[in-house]
Amino acid sequence: MNTALGAVSATFMSLTLVALAHPNATIRARAERLLRLLFRAR
Repeated sequence: MNTALGAVSATFMSLTLVALAHPNATIRARAERLLRLLFRAR
């Protein structure tokens, strides 16, 4: 279970990093907000 959760969070992180490099500002802002929520939850 723990490894599956780790894989999911790793995939999510890489997807978010890709979104942060996205030329579209809306998608970038959304990814930034997701990252902030993620780190606040921890």
